[in-house]
Amino acid sequence: MDTLTSRESLFVAEYIQGKSAEAACVAAGYSEKYARKNAHLLLKRAPVAEAVAAAKARIKEQSEMTAERLLAMFVDAYDKAIEWKQSTGAVRAGEMIGKLTGLVSDRLRVEVEQKPSVAAAIEAGRQRVAMHRPLSQIIDSTAAEVSTVGGPGTSEPP
Repeated sequence: MDTLTSRESLFVAEYIQGKSAEAACVAAGYSEKYARKNAHLLLKRAPVAEAVAAAKARIKEQSEMTAERLLAMFVDAYDKAIEWKQSTGAVRAGEMIGKLTGLVSDRLRVEVEQKPSVAAAIEAGRQRVAMHRPLSQIIDSTAAEVSTVGGPGTSEPP
């Protein structure tokens, strides 16, 4: 593995701090005129790319928030809230401890009943209609009933 030059090491350090590759290149002492090209070439160079990746991994590892670390923070917050007689803070810290440990869940379980498709609903309607008499038969029978019971102009009550 090739070692980094002092300017390359400085480039990596500047780049990891959040500067753009071009700005890191200038800060490392490369020419402003060719900074964009040099930055591109530096990042493609294997030792520089490996150094950048290793530095990013170290930063991620150091700043990674784990569940244990978060739990310790909430336990500390709970203890301080109790000590300072801050009931709201203690309740909130206790709630967060419960969520982290799985004792409390703020998720709501929703079950959705699947509705039939439009085509299935139409077919079901057709089947219901087929079970009944046709509309023309209903109208004819109703008219016949009205005329026999006493329609308009007859003296019999309906």
